[in-house]
Amino acid sequence: EGQPARSSRFAVLARDVATMGLGTALAAMFNTVLVFLIPRLVSVEDFGYWRLFMLYGGYAGLLQMGFLDGALLRWAGRPLADFHGELRPSLKFLVSQLVGLTGAIGAVIVWTLHAQARFIGLAVLAYAVLFNINALMQYGLQSARQFKPVAIAAAAPAGLFVLLTFAWNLRHLPDFRVLIELYCVAWAGALV
Repeated sequence: EGQPARSSRFAVLARDVATMGLGTALAAMFNTVLVFLIPRLVSVEDFGYWRLFMLYGGYAGLLQMGFLDGALLRWAGRPLADFHGELRPSLKFLVSQLVGLTGAIGAVIVWTLHAQARFIGLAVLAYAVLFNINALMQYGLQSARQFKPVAIAAAAPAGLFVLLTFAWNLRHLPDFRVLIELYCVAWAGALV
């Protein structure tokens, strides 16, 4: 009686690990394609601005100030129905926190930086909002052990960005602004 239950739990664990592994592998593959694709499409200057956006965008998760970690710990292992009522208030709190922080930082950016840096700074702030909302939703799904949509959400932003960039390049050469806009659209698409 104990052995079949143990093997069924192992099978579920193996399936979940394989699902997340596939999502991570797809994200790695798409990001590898981007390493070779982007430098071929843009000028050295545009590539530098793009990398600057990616550098500062890497810090987007810091703006949640630990809130997402707390949500993950609170929800971990519970069925979605148990904490579904907490998602909307959590989202409202997160958005109000992010709007307050990004508004204050955005004001400093607008008043102090030149045009290219201003665009990058404001784009990083917009991306930070998208990234953190996406993370909240993924943490909710991950906590409820719904790994298929989490795996899709892990690979979708990079995959959508590859497709959007490739499609844009068929008609026009992108500059750093277009790349950043397409990147944010890809993250918004993944959120949807």
